[in-house]
Amino acid sequence: MFKSLREAEKKLSEGVKPKTKPGEKATAEEWSEYRKANNIPETVDDFVKAIVLPDKRVIGDDDKPLVAAFSERALKKGINPADMAEMVDEYYAIQEEQQAQLAEKDSEFKTTNLSALKEEWGGDFKANINSMRPYFEAVDQSLFDNLMGGRLSDGTKVGDNANIVKFFVAKSLAENPAATVVPAGANQIETIQTEIKAAEARMRDDRTAWFKDKPAQERLQKLYEAQEKLTSK
Repeated sequence: MFKSLREAEKKLSEGVKPKTKPGEKATAEEWSEYRKANNIPETVDDFVKAIVLPDKRVIGDDDKPLVAAFSERALKKGINPADMAEMVDEYYAIQEEQQAQLAEKDSEFKTTNLSALKEEWGGDFKANINSMRPYFEAVDQSLFDNLMGGRLSDGTKVGDNANIVKFFVAKSLAENPAATVVPAGANQIETIQTEIKAAEARMRDDRTAWFKDKPAQERLQKLYEAQEKLTSK
Protein backbone atom coordinates (compact mmCIF):
# COMPACT_ATOMS: atom_id res chain seq x y z
CA MET A 1 0.00 0.00 0.00
CA PHE A 2 2.84 2.44 0.89
CA LYS A 3 4.23 2.26 -2.66
CA SER A 4 0.83 2.82 -4.25
CA LEU A 5 0.05 5.80 -2.02
CA ARG A 6 3.43 7.34 -2.79
CA GLU A 7 2.68 6.91 -6.50
CA ALA A 8 -0.65 8.66 -6.02
CA GLU A 9 1.02 11.43 -4.02
CA LYS A 10 3.62 11.96 -6.75
CA LYS A 11 1.03 11.92 -9.52
CA LEU A 12 -1.10 14.59 -7.88
CA SER A 13 1.63 16.63 -6.20
CA GLU A 14 1.63 19.38 -8.81
CA GLY A 15 -2.01 20.09 -8.11
CA VAL A 16 -1.79 20.28 -4.32
CA LYS A 17 0.85 22.96 -3.70
CA PRO A 18 -0.83 26.00 -2.10
CA LYS A 19 0.47 29.26 -3.56
CA THR A 20 0.51 31.17 -0.28
CA LYS A 21 1.92 28.50 2.00
CA PRO A 22 3.96 29.92 4.89
CA GLY A 23 7.73 29.74 4.59
CA GLU A 24 10.23 27.79 6.65
CA LYS A 25 10.45 30.52 9.30
CA ALA A 26 6.71 30.95 9.65
CA THR A 27 5.31 31.06 13.18
CA ALA A 28 2.75 28.68 14.63
CA GLU A 29 0.21 31.50 14.47
CA GLU A 30 0.87 32.02 10.75
CA TRP A 31 0.43 28.31 10.09
CA SER A 32 -2.77 28.28 12.10
CA GLU A 33 -4.15 31.21 10.09
CA TYR A 34 -3.12 29.55 6.85
CA ARG A 35 -4.83 26.27 7.78
CA LYS A 36 -7.98 28.11 8.78
CA ALA A 37 -8.06 30.04 5.50
CA ASN A 38 -7.59 26.85 3.47
CA ASN A 39 -10.03 24.62 5.39
CA ILE A 40 -7.23 22.52 6.88
CA PRO A 41 -7.97 20.99 10.32
CA GLU A 42 -5.53 21.49 13.17
CA THR A 43 -5.17 17.82 14.17
CA VAL A 44 -4.43 14.61 12.26
CA ASP A 45 -7.61 12.93 13.55
CA ASP A 46 -9.77 15.79 12.31
CA PHE A 47 -7.84 15.85 9.04
CA VAL A 48 -8.56 12.15 8.41
CA LYS A 49 -12.24 12.65 9.26
CA ALA A 50 -12.39 15.47 6.72
CA ILE A 51 -11.18 13.24 3.87
CA VAL A 52 -14.28 12.56 1.77
CA LEU A 53 -13.90 10.12 -1.12
CA PRO A 54 -16.11 10.25 -4.23
CA ASP A 55 -18.96 7.83 -4.89
CA LYS A 56 -19.47 7.29 -1.14
CA ARG A 57 -16.33 5.19 -0.93
CA VAL A 58 -14.75 4.85 2.50
CA ILE A 59 -11.21 4.22 3.68
CA GLY A 60 -10.75 0.56 4.64
CA ASP A 61 -9.78 -0.30 8.20
CA ASP A 62 -6.49 -1.84 7.04
CA ASP A 63 -5.61 1.38 5.21
CA LYS A 64 -6.45 3.84 8.00
CA PRO A 65 -3.06 3.75 9.82
CA LEU A 66 -1.13 4.55 6.64
CA VAL A 67 -3.63 7.20 5.55
CA ALA A 68 -3.23 8.77 8.99
CA ALA A 69 0.56 8.77 8.57
CA PHE A 70 0.29 10.48 5.18
CA SER A 71 -2.29 12.87 6.59
CA GLU A 72 0.22 13.95 9.22
CA ARG A 73 2.70 14.76 6.46
CA ALA A 74 0.00 16.52 4.45
CA LEU A 75 -0.91 18.62 7.48
CA LYS A 76 2.70 19.74 7.89
CA LYS A 77 2.93 20.62 4.20
CA GLY A 78 -0.28 22.61 4.16
CA ILE A 79 -2.26 20.22 1.96
CA ASN A 80 -6.00 20.33 2.56
CA PRO A 81 -8.24 17.24 3.03
CA ALA A 82 -9.88 17.67 -0.38
CA ASP A 83 -6.52 17.32 -2.12
CA MET A 84 -5.60 14.42 0.15
CA ALA A 85 -8.88 12.77 -0.81
CA GLU A 86 -7.77 12.93 -4.46
CA MET A 87 -4.54 11.16 -3.57
CA VAL A 88 -6.34 8.46 -1.58
CA ASP A 89 -8.82 7.95 -4.40
CA GLU A 90 -5.95 7.67 -6.87
CA TYR A 91 -4.30 5.16 -4.55
CA TYR A 92 -7.41 2.96 -4.67
CA ALA A 93 -7.48 3.24 -8.46
CA ILE A 94 -3.85 2.08 -8.61
CA GLN A 95 -4.61 -0.77 -6.19
CA GLU A 96 -7.56 -1.95 -8.26
CA GLU A 97 -5.46 -1.91 -11.41
CA GLN A 98 -2.68 -3.88 -9.70
CA GLN A 99 -5.16 -6.42 -8.32
CA ALA A 100 -6.73 -6.91 -11.75
CA GLN A 101 -3.30 -7.46 -13.30
CA LEU A 102 -2.36 -9.94 -10.56
CA ALA A 103 -5.63 -11.85 -10.98
CA GLU A 104 -4.98 -12.13 -14.72
CA LYS A 105 -1.44 -13.40 -14.14
CA ASP A 106 -2.69 -15.88 -11.54
CA SER A 107 -5.28 -17.23 -13.96
CA GLU A 108 -2.77 -17.65 -16.78
CA PHE A 109 -0.20 -19.34 -14.52
CA LYS A 110 -2.79 -21.71 -13.01
CA THR A 111 -4.23 -22.67 -16.39
CA THR A 112 -0.80 -23.40 -17.87
CA ASN A 113 0.47 -25.43 -14.92
CA LEU A 114 -2.67 -27.39 -14.08
CA SER A 115 -3.31 -28.17 -17.74
CA ALA A 116 0.10 -29.83 -17.86
CA LEU A 117 -0.73 -31.88 -14.76
CA LYS A 118 -4.14 -32.89 -16.13
CA GLU A 119 -2.46 -34.13 -19.28
CA GLU A 120 0.15 -36.03 -17.28
CA TRP A 121 -2.20 -37.57 -14.69
CA GLY A 122 -5.30 -38.01 -16.83
CA GLY A 123 -8.21 -39.45 -14.85
CA ASP A 124 -6.13 -39.48 -11.65
CA PHE A 125 -5.77 -35.68 -11.59
CA LYS A 126 -8.62 -34.91 -9.18
CA ALA A 127 -7.79 -37.82 -6.87
CA ASN A 128 -4.12 -36.82 -6.76
CA ILE A 129 -4.99 -33.22 -5.92
CA ASN A 130 -7.43 -34.33 -3.21
CA SER A 131 -4.84 -36.65 -1.68
CA MET A 132 -2.80 -33.68 -0.46
CA ARG A 133 -5.37 -32.18 1.90
CA PRO A 134 -5.46 -35.03 4.48
CA TYR A 135 -1.64 -35.11 4.45
CA PHE A 136 -1.49 -31.48 5.61
CA GLU A 137 -4.60 -31.53 7.79
CA ALA A 138 -3.05 -34.32 9.86
CA VAL A 139 -0.73 -31.57 11.13
CA ASP A 140 -3.16 -28.62 11.18
CA GLN A 141 -6.63 -28.13 9.72
CA SER A 142 -5.74 -24.80 8.12
CA LEU A 143 -2.24 -25.72 6.90
CA PHE A 144 -3.24 -26.90 3.41
CA ASP A 145 -5.26 -23.80 2.49
CA ASN A 146 -2.73 -21.42 4.04
CA LEU A 147 0.20 -23.02 2.24
CA MET A 148 -1.41 -23.51 -1.15
CA GLY A 149 -2.85 -20.01 -1.09
CA GLY A 150 0.54 -18.49 -0.29
CA ARG A 151 2.94 -17.03 -2.83
CA LEU A 152 6.48 -17.84 -3.90
CA SER A 153 9.26 -15.27 -4.21
CA ASP A 154 8.28 -14.69 -7.86
CA GLY A 155 4.73 -13.79 -6.83
CA THR A 156 3.03 -16.94 -8.15
CA LYS A 157 0.76 -19.06 -5.96
CA VAL A 158 2.23 -22.15 -4.32
CA GLY A 159 -0.82 -24.28 -5.11
CA ASP A 160 -0.66 -23.44 -8.82
CA ASN A 161 2.97 -24.52 -9.29
CA ALA A 162 3.03 -27.90 -11.06
CA ASN A 163 6.38 -28.99 -9.60
CA ILE A 164 5.33 -28.18 -6.04
CA VAL A 165 1.99 -29.93 -6.47
CA LYS A 166 3.73 -33.04 -7.85
CA PHE A 167 6.18 -32.99 -4.94
CA PHE A 168 3.46 -32.88 -2.29
CA VAL A 169 1.27 -35.43 -4.07
CA ALA A 170 4.24 -37.81 -4.04
CA LYS A 171 4.74 -37.10 -0.33
CA SER A 172 1.08 -37.66 0.49
CA LEU A 173 0.91 -40.92 -1.47
CA ALA A 174 4.10 -42.17 0.17
CA GLU A 175 2.46 -41.50 3.54
CA ASN A 176 -0.90 -42.96 2.49
CA PRO A 177 -0.71 -45.13 -0.68
CA ALA A 178 -4.49 -45.53 -0.79
CA ALA A 179 -5.25 -41.82 -0.57
CA THR A 180 -6.47 -41.66 -4.17
CA VAL A 181 -8.66 -44.76 -3.81
CA VAL A 182 -10.49 -44.43 -0.49
CA PRO A 183 -10.73 -41.57 2.03
CA ALA A 184 -8.07 -41.38 4.70
CA GLY A 185 -9.06 -42.97 7.99
CA ALA A 186 -8.34 -45.67 10.50
CA ASN A 187 -10.32 -48.33 8.57
CA GLN A 188 -8.88 -47.89 5.08
CA ILE A 189 -7.88 -51.55 4.73
CA GLU A 190 -11.25 -52.73 5.99
CA THR A 191 -13.04 -50.37 3.59
CA ILE A 192 -10.98 -51.63 0.67
CA GLN A 193 -11.54 -55.29 1.57
CA THR A 194 -15.29 -54.76 1.86
CA GLU A 195 -15.46 -53.10 -1.56
CA ILE A 196 -13.27 -55.82 -3.11
CA LYS A 197 -15.56 -58.55 -1.77
CA ALA A 198 -18.61 -56.81 -3.23
CA ALA A 199 -16.93 -56.39 -6.62
CA GLU A 200 -15.72 -60.00 -6.70
CA ALA A 201 -19.21 -61.23 -5.80
CA ARG A 202 -20.66 -59.24 -8.66
CA MET A 203 -17.97 -60.55 -11.02
CA ARG A 204 -18.82 -64.11 -9.95
CA ASP A 205 -22.62 -63.83 -9.97
CA ASP A 206 -23.16 -61.62 -13.02
CA ARG A 207 -20.18 -62.19 -15.29
CA THR A 208 -21.81 -60.90 -18.47
CA ALA A 209 -22.67 -57.51 -17.00
CA TRP A 210 -19.36 -57.36 -15.14
CA PHE A 211 -17.19 -57.76 -18.21
CA LYS A 212 -19.10 -54.98 -19.94
CA ASP A 213 -18.50 -52.62 -17.02
CA LYS A 214 -15.02 -51.21 -17.69
CA PRO A 215 -15.15 -48.54 -14.93
CA ALA A 216 -15.95 -51.22 -12.33
CA GLN A 217 -13.05 -53.35 -13.57
CA GLU A 218 -10.67 -50.40 -13.37
CA ARG A 219 -11.94 -49.58 -9.90
CA LEU A 220 -11.31 -53.14 -8.72
CA GLN A 221 -7.78 -53.04 -10.10
CA LYS A 222 -7.08 -49.84 -8.15
CA LEU A 223 -8.49 -51.46 -5.02
CA TYR A 224 -6.15 -54.42 -5.45
CA GLU A 225 -3.18 -52.08 -5.90
CA ALA A 226 -4.12 -49.99 -2.87
CA GLN A 227 -4.58 -53.12 -0.76
CA GLU A 228 -1.15 -54.39 -1.75
CA LYS A 229 0.52 -51.06 -0.99
CA LEU A 230 -1.12 -50.75 2.41
CA THR A 231 -0.35 -54.30 3.50
CA SER A 232 3.27 -54.06 2.36
CA LYS A 233 3.86 -50.63 3.90
